[in-house]
Amino acid sequence: MRKRWLLVVTVSLLIVSLLMLGCGELTSPPEQPVPVSPSDGTLRVSLNPTLLPSEFSDPDSGDTHASSQWRITAMLGDYSAPVFDSGTDDVNLTQIDVEPGVLSDDTTYYWQVR
Repeated sequence: MRKRWLLVVTVSLLIVSLLMLGCGELTSPPEQPVPVSPSDGTLRVSLNPTLLPSEFSDPDSGDTHASSQWRITAMLGDYSAPVFDSGTDDVNLTQIDVEPGVLSDDTTYYWQVR
């Protein structure tokens, strides 16, 4: 009886594992893109720059780039109250133009895309 129970549990775990793989639950997240332009430390940037990150990269074959979220802040590393947040953007995947009026003169800004 014990061998039969062990076989049922093993087969059940195998089925659950295969179902999880089919649902995409065991995939890896994409690489976090990094700012390319304007890059860190760039001075005298236009007040309506085009933000360009590194290319989309995902370790799982077949995964695609569905959306991006663009954020700009004046506080290094703190995006809790950004001066710009695109929200989920499925149009501007690989670059975005910052509209006039978002940025101010004589201010240091930091940006990210995820």
